[in-house]
Amino acid sequence: MTSLATRYESGEWAEVWAEIRQLGPVPHARQTEVEDVARSTMKRAGIQIERIVEVLLALGFEPASSGIPVVTPPPCDVSERVAKLELLLGPLPAALKASMGEIGAVSLLGDCPAIGLYYHQPPPARVSTMPPGSDYPDPLWLPCVDQLESEWDERGHDLLELSTSSFEFAPDELHKANISGATHDIWLPDTHADPVLLGVAGRPSITVVEYLRLSVAWGGFPGYSFGLAPRPRALEQLTSSPQF
Repeated sequence: MTSLATRYESGEWAEVWAEIRQLGPVPHARQTEVEDVARSTMKRAGIQIERIVEVLLALGFEPASSGIPVVTPPPCDVSERVAKLELLLGPLPAALKASMGEIGAVSLLGDCPAIGLYYHQPPPARVSTMPPGSDYPDPLWLPCVDQLESEWDERGHDLLELSTSSFEFAPDELHKANISGATHDIWLPDTHADPVLLGVAGRPSITVVEYLRLSVAWGGFPGYSFGLAPRPRALEQLTSSPQF
């Protein structure tokens, strides 16, 4: 039988992840090949994200905060830190571990009028008051290992509390537009490879990998996939078919 990793590398990206999701909790016997797929996925996604960032900066993008880099590569000891977190928290989803280990942190929050992205700058009048919709582009945010460690510290290392609540994966669409909002979350610990990302407006069962594929397809701004309003022409420079 051809391995999942071999099939994935041959281009069966969506098909392999669909099969992995059907596994539910990943059996121990298949953990290695699933994690191989996850790492390959995030390496590929990272290349496309780098291209998005390069084009976005050329379009005049200004980050929301000078203290938060657009991309923060994984620290050299990320594997050891992730392993320690798993000892403390329990199993982490393969997609989350691979994202923290291969991509690191990503924040496309900021201002770029060329693509209708506003954070500090005042936007034109919004048609919709709440997401989903193209008025809320939902810029890509990916957490790094520091973020998970910080949340663990804030909870006072209370495993019981963490096991009955959720981990903040990213700000939600409102917060990403500098409006008081909530968060996109995942439950931890979790032995599913590709967990559901909770709180994404209009996408009640989307998983982390599905969300990342959608985000790359829309140039890092998946909120534009909603609505019939005209989209900024410059957005076409950012969009591409996800190669993962």
